[in-house]
Amino acid sequence: LALKLIASVHQSDETVVYLDTCHTFDPDYAIRCGVKPDQLVTALPQSPAEGVEILYDLVSQRAARLIVVSSTVPLLADHTLANALPRLRRRLTKSGSALVFLTPLAETYSPLSPLPQDAETRLQVTRQAWLGHGADVEGYQIQVTILKQKPRPPGGSVRLAISFAETVQGDAT
Repeated sequence: LALKLIASVHQSDETVVYLDTCHTFDPDYAIRCGVKPDQLVTALPQSPAEGVEILYDLVSQRAARLIVVSSTVPLLADHTLANALPRLRRRLTKSGSALVFLTPLAETYSPLSPLPQDAETRLQVTRQAWLGHGADVEGYQIQVTILKQKPRPPGGSVRLAISFAETVQGDAT
């Protein structure tokens, strides 16, 4: 879903930054989801502190319309992100940028973790089924549930089909 969001922003010729905290970005898969590599800046922080510093600089400089953080696990491990969130939130409201954190399931957060409380919107995305013919994969179906949506109450869900720009053939080509 995050890659489809990136592709949507690219249709407006806007720059997107993908902060790859776990160094797991798959450019082939991103292209299949419609991401334009020439409009995507990928940052590979070497430490949690560097990741938060890059994030703060991007927001402060209004460097991108959308910033996606691939995983919060490394950033939350040493409380670097937790300590920076209030300052980051103030800058974000003035930046015109959207910030998306891809996180593990809600149950993995401690009750004191600031990220779930600070989020404006929280979605839970669950893959339901692969879409395709035989061994060829053309996409997948997901269930998106609203866990939090300020100022509205949580609730509601929708099923979406995520399709690839090209079929992924059963022989992985």
